Amino acid sequence: MLSVCIPIKQTYSQFHQFAPPPSMKKKLSSRDIEIIIQSKKQNLAWKTIADIIGSKPETVRCAYKRKMQKQLLPPKEKVSKSKVNGRLSLHLKNKLEEDPFQTYSELSNKLKLECSSVSDAPGKHSVRWFMIKNGFNLSKLPKKPLISSINQEKRLIWSKNYIEKPSDFWDNIVWSDETMVRSNPQHKDLFVKVRKGEIQRKNLANAKSQNEGVRVMFWGCFSKHEMGPLVAVEGILKSKEYIELLKKYLLPNFKNSNKQLIFIQDDSPIHKSKAVMDFLAANGIPTLQWPAQSPDLNPIENMWAVLKGRRARQKLTPKTKKDLIDQMTELWSNIETDFRRNLSNSIPKRLS
Repeated sequence: MLSVCIPIKQTYSQFHQFAPPPSMKKKLSSRDIEIIIQSKKQNLAWKTIADIIGSKPETVRCAYKRKMQKQLLPPKEKVSKSKVNGRLSLHLKNKLEEDPFQTYSELSNKLKLECSSVSDAPGKHSVRWFMIKNGFNLSKLPKKPLISSINQEKRLIWSKNYIEKPSDFWDNIVWSDETMVRSNPQHKDLFVKVRKGEIQRKNLANAKSQNEGVRVMFWGCFSKHEMGPLVAVEGILKSKEYIELLKKYLLPNFKNSNKQLIFIQDDSPIHKSKAVMDFLAANGIPTLQWPAQSPDLNPIENMWAVLKGRRARQKLTPKTKKDLIDQMTELWSNIETDFRRNLSNSIPKRLS
């Protein structure tokens, strides 16, 4: 509680010159109430206290009386007005545990069967507030690859074999993969930090079109030491075209490197074809067996996600394939060194 000590002799001269006229004072503040309480303890007159805070004596007297009466009253009991309580709250929690994918309307309709009358049944808004109050938050499910039981077992064995590798083992791994980039993807989500109502006032929108615009497939690779090339793939990528790509963009890097690099690619039929594997073996490019259905273990997937996110935030929609290629090439060349190294260092954590 705010403690205000006011000397009796200085009360009027100290506060009267700063107090606003009574006509300007409409409502007493909490500080005004404290001044009234402390001044009354010093037995000041109502008129003197009114002059201090710039109010009327009758207003000061009524405020003091209300404050004293309020202190004598017992604490007010809080009565819940929610229709979801007691037995209904237990039913709702059980239904949420059984099926967390139910909508507010579905839950409300099921609770109506538990009520004696329709007027006693909670609506979908009551269900929503009950869920928020009790910690049932609307959460976005993480996306995970659908892995068969056989591949789950193989993936587990592979992870156990390589989790004991020293940390510098992963420094010389060259991660590679392909991705499709669309100039105007329909599924992209954009988030902005604005005040309430500014989206409409500033006419902000996530632009959509009937098609996804131009699209280009890119192949890229990187290691902890450096970023590899980003290549725009023309036409359909088959084993023959893939070998030409590796011969032109990957082979020179391996021959010019003074490190024992290891090449990693996923289990795509193109990557694992006999012609591709023979080419890699003939040119002395060591590879690492990769578990099937394990894109989450490959850090280049995170690289693609970051690149696409940065491209979406630029709010630039390329009109041609060349514009899209130029945009992606610039973003690829501006990847931070720390980000690249952190991705390579994350492999032991992914395997655990």
